[in-house]
Amino acid sequence: HIYSDLDLRIQELAGVDVSGHKRQMAGTEQHVATTQTDIKGEPTGANAVTGYSVPTMDSPVASNNSSESLVSQKDAYQVAYEILRGGHNRRAIIAFNTLLVKYPAGEYADNAQYWLGEAYKVNQEIESAKVAFTKVVTHYSGSPKVPDALLKLGYIALDQRNIAKARDYLTQVTVNHPGTTAAHLAGKKLMAMELE
Repeated sequence: HIYSDLDLRIQELAGVDVSGHKRQMAGTEQHVATTQTDIKGEPTGANAVTGYSVPTMDSPVASNNSSESLVSQKDAYQVAYEILRGGHNRRAIIAFNTLLVKYPAGEYADNAQYWLGEAYKVNQEIESAKVAFTKVVTHYSGSPKVPDALLKLGYIALDQRNIAKARDYLTQVTVNHPGTTAAHLAGKKLMAMELE
């Protein structure tokens, strides 16, 4: 599996015992390195910065088995989400970013992007949270997470005392996503703003 090193890194961040899996993967990584050497005529080795091997896109091991990929995506997403639920925001940020780099258009990318925003927000990295929530809206416009991301952008704008921007985000939620929990919360917040 091409990205086993990233999966292991996510598991290590989550505190999962991966020693048995590492032993199992050692033979596979050696095979991949040998195959890459045979194909390219030069060893690819480990990345000097990360210490992890980096497969090339033209390598035969870079072919994507969709069912294997989906399981890996789901596992990586669940690990990242559990890290966040455990209150380890910095580690969750790393795990969600890793998932998004690995599967930018994957089945869980919209959710990962949203929870990345939440992790940044809880970690008081507000500008990064805004970027993450905005990406949910712009990159995953059909996602069910869009109303929630707009709501969070509205709350952030309110916290930053940008009332006009907050009103715009909250109104987008109520107008474009009626019937959602986010629209209900946005409507309540808009009414409270009118009373102030």
